[in-house]
Amino acid sequence: MDGADVWHQPYLNSFINHVNSSPELLQRYPKMKKTSREAEEASVRDGGTLQPLSVFSFINHVNSSPELLQRYPKMKKTSREAEEASVRDGGTLQPLSVFRYDWVQEQLEAPLKKEKKFLFVKDWPGAIDGHFNKLPKVPFKHTFIIRNPLRTAISFRKVCLKLFIHEGNIDEFNIIEGNPYTPIELPNPNHLHAFWQYVRNTIDPNPVVIDTDDLQNFPEQILRKYCEAVGIPFKTTYLKWDSGKETLKGVNGPLRLVSDQADVFVNAASSSCFLPVTSQPPSFESLTSDAQKYCSSLLPGYQEMYLSRIKPES
Repeated sequence: MDGADVWHQPYLNSFINHVNSSPELLQRYPKMKKTSREAEEASVRDGGTLQPLSVFSFINHVNSSPELLQRYPKMKKTSREAEEASVRDGGTLQPLSVFRYDWVQEQLEAPLKKEKKFLFVKDWPGAIDGHFNKLPKVPFKHTFIIRNPLRTAISFRKVCLKLFIHEGNIDEFNIIEGNPYTPIELPNPNHLHAFWQYVRNTIDPNPVVIDTDDLQNFPEQILRKYCEAVGIPFKTTYLKWDSGKETLKGVNGPLRLVSDQADVFVNAASSSCFLPVTSQPPSFESLTSDAQKYCSSLLPGYQEMYLSRIKPES
């Protein structure tokens, strides 16, 4: 979008740092093994002097020099940091370790860069729930993206299993009790609904709500109404975009966006337009027992928010 400065999940990454630097919290999930290199680095670095590779010199010089690497066509980079350094060159991605709640709030409250007109922040409400005091104290128009809980339950289970290796029978994995991204001390089972209620009660009585099925099936209608709601001129060019990780170069987010951990974003990164929904949601009975419980916790809030969504005309 023209003139947009984009932040990708800064609060989620702050939450990940909180989880990864809390041995007591991780010990509750003995069958979950961290796979993110940034997570391991953050854990070891806590109180020590280890640094991400990106702060050092010679290897980064080699990895960020296409002319030099082209001399060795049969040599393929295997280091994730090499890929990150290459994509990050000239971009705004950051090591995961810099993301902390106070730092994020400070960054989002800072004046826009001269060439920017809008600031977009995409995030996960579970990382914001319980940290509402860390929201930026500047005017924002909040938008809530909702999704059928039957689809959400399956998707979230897959994401958790990609971010962490479950040591044991995958069928026994429990998305509610078995992973640190839904710890029991989070205040609300439906974080998105809780955040929506908070915004309505304290910031804006009419935040924007968009259902993902509507957005995919009626992209132009929904985007036109969305742009009108947030005060941004709509352009038909917003219905298409360039695909590939290179498009993430100007995003304010963690380097893990372009790493081998980014397979959770692979469909989004490889897309170039909105595609209509072609499948029906799974049946409740087909879900695993933990996914059924998770789905049930989301359903009442989803139904309430669905009534206030931007509606397509057909």
